[in-house]
Amino acid sequence: MTIEQKREVFNLFRSELNLTFEADNAQDLSDWIENDSDFYIEIDGEEYRLIHEGDIDEIWEESLEELLRDCYEVPKELENYIDYEKWVDDCKYDGKGHHFGTYDGSEYEAGGWYIFRTN
Repeated sequence: MTIEQKREVFNLFRSELNLTFEADNAQDLSDWIENDSDFYIEIDGEEYRLIHEGDIDEIWEESLEELLRDCYEVPKELENYIDYEKWVDDCKYDGKGHHFGTYDGSEYEAGGWYIFRTN
């Protein structure tokens, strides 16, 4: 990740979301951006999930399938009749923000990252 991409992410938090970074937050965010592709960070009492653009589609599809399996408790005898791929495709119409941004459904993009508020 380039310095410019990191700067984009930091600027989104500072300018668009009006959040203040403490030294620990800034260092954590910088480290995670360098080493992870999916993580949560709390800034000013607000929690955000960051997912790298190269991994978002796979994480989104897995998460939607997990939602169907866990939340809707599909009986084993009916699992063969469910087209999980179609269900996942249908859910995508609501967008990534609707799924990951559990606080308000918003979705931000900066420096190759999707950013969602989760609390």
